[in-house]
Amino acid sequence: MDIKKNILRKLIKTDEDMIYIVSHHYIAYFSTITVLFISIVIVFSLYKLISIFSLQIASWVAWILWIIVYTNFMLNFFDVYLDAVVITNRSLIIYEWYWLLKNSIDVIANHAVESAYSEQNWIIDTIFKKWDLVIKTASDETVFKDISSPAEVSNDINKIIFSIIEKDEEKESEKIWEYEEKKWWDLDIFMKAMEEVIREYKENQWDK
Repeated sequence: MDIKKNILRKLIKTDEDMIYIVSHHYIAYFSTITVLFISIVIVFSLYKLISIFSLQIASWVAWILWIIVYTNFMLNFFDVYLDAVVITNRSLIIYEWYWLLKNSIDVIANHAVESAYSEQNWIIDTIFKKWDLVIKTASDETVFKDISSPAEVSNDINKIIFSIIEKDEEKESEKIWEYEEKKWWDLDIFMKAMEEVIREYKENQWDK
């Protein structure tokens, strides 16, 4: 998780403190692995077929196809692996990575998050125990698909965000209190200064 956190920090380009990261359920890798096995079978079959005519050509074709298959697998793997919901000390960030050409970063301020909950859609969700995570704000809902331990994850997110908001409110109250104290302290100093000026004025008038 630390490796993923460091990668995400560089991709998202944030200096915020990452507190919690939500990743996809392992079933999200199913299509990627399936395509890999099918590709391996195809490459092996072509190699056997072409080797009947020329072993050297078959080797070259197999190597080229294997490089393509491997590259495609790694890109698809990271396409799933790097998707994440990241909670920081200031915001909730939904990061989605699309190969090498595109990524999506949706930033929601912590105080704007009303709730986080999970929902199931199909029977396959029940079989594999995967759910969708829903982040609700006053104006919108954002869905992060295919997570595991949904009840635990949504509960953790709500607790963390509530705790952060509560701490921020406490800090804000302390700042207001300090400002009020300073304001009254400044007023007290001002009144004492005015009393001193008036007393000196009266003494000068009395001397005259």
